[in-house]
Amino acid sequence: MTETDAEIAARARLMGVDYVFGFVPDLHGRPRAKLTRVEPRHRLSGPTVTYGPDAIVGLGAAGPAEADCLATIEWDKLRAVPWLPGIGIAPATLSRHGGDYCYDMRLALRRQAQRLTDRGWTALLGVEPEFYVFGPERGSVRPLFGDSPEDTAEVTHDVGATLRASAFLRELADALDAFGLEVAMIDHEFGWGQYEVTFAHAEVLESADRMALFRFAATEIARRHGGRASFMAKPSATQAGSGLHLNFSLVDATSGENIVAQRDPTKGVWRATPTGRWFAGGILRRLHDFTAICCPTVNSYRRFVAPSFQREARDQTWAPIRVALGETTRTAALRYPPSRPCLELRHPDPNANVYLTAALTLAAGLEGIDDEREPSAELNVNTFDLSEHDLCEMGVGRIARSLGEALDCLAESAFARDAIGSPLIEEFVKVKRRELADFEAHVSDWERMADG
Repeated sequence: MTETDAEIAARARLMGVDYVFGFVPDLHGRPRAKLTRVEPRHRLSGPTVTYGPDAIVGLGAAGPAEADCLATIEWDKLRAVPWLPGIGIAPATLSRHGGDYCYDMRLALRRQAQRLTDRGWTALLGVEPEFYVFGPERGSVRPLFGDSPEDTAEVTHDVGATLRASAFLRELADALDAFGLEVAMIDHEFGWGQYEVTFAHAEVLESADRMALFRFAATEIARRHGGRASFMAKPSATQAGSGLHLNFSLVDATSGENIVAQRDPTKGVWRATPTGRWFAGGILRRLHDFTAICCPTVNSYRRFVAPSFQREARDQTWAPIRVALGETTRTAALRYPPSRPCLELRHPDPNANVYLTAALTLAAGLEGIDDEREPSAELNVNTFDLSEHDLCEMGVGRIARSLGEALDCLAESAFARDAIGSPLIEEFVKVKRRELADFEAHVSDWERMADG
């Protein structure tokens, strides 16, 4: 039953919410919103907030005489913002001219999730974003909380490095908990000032919303502590890159049985089911088509280049640069980890729009299930022990080496256009090619230093 305006206002008051951000995601999945007063005399149900498409990157282009978009706030997903008394936040759905808006990225994911619902399945997603916290200066890669090569030679999971950031991490964890985001773990990662948050699995659209809320919380709480949260894939040439690991499960909506992975009773580990292998096979087939969505910036491809931060083998990188399915190998773009019942997509980075990434992943996986497509390549070895010739013989390809290469694949992909719509693909490619042109016109310090 649809709530009345008075009922919505009363429930918001019980939560201590006087104003609400009804957010829509931009091209990178960041929440964008206007602040709306929650009053029963104002219209709250139905389309209530107007947005000019040109005002938010990724929502299409419209001239000055064209109609605005209308946003319908999803009040059942209202959350109070714990560090901003009286303020709430909730996702919104866009419409225009009385119908669905073709640039609504949440709608693109909702449609793919509905395809699973129609089969009696539910898509679950767990997200694992990595990020850095630097000093407030724009472009700075100085860790805010004192981590540096001089402090310790090893900071991965280091108790002291974690404690130095404990005030920030506790406020972030408390905020995420208050949002109901079900944080499973927070840890200090390989880079100095780098952290990872692991979220529990949830329905796929809810998880994408959680990623948007996480970025909002991490950005604002880092600022409250005098720093800056960075979601760059590779902010420093000498430090670890940041990934966004996406863990997909398909479950039977009635029984809750996992469709893509089951426990091996003899070894006590999780293995892909036949359906799970087909799901992975479809994704591998289409991975080149939507890598630009998963890795959407020029900087994204720095993460895939050796040498890396690895001290023991500086010609190696743990980044998932191989188009293959694995179990334990982390250089494969996909893997079924023996420790958990899911398919892990490893090559996205934290600037990826999870709504679009998840929509395309589900579409590719369902195509694979329908075609009963086996994975094109499988790896369970250290790929750096093999030559490029050996890998080619095994049918193991490589992730795109640049944003330009990835955009060309996306622009030509009939699969991607069918999955999320040509308008979204064309808008994404247009915006990103403009960014790429700006980058290619820039003369870097490295080029000047290499001069004669």
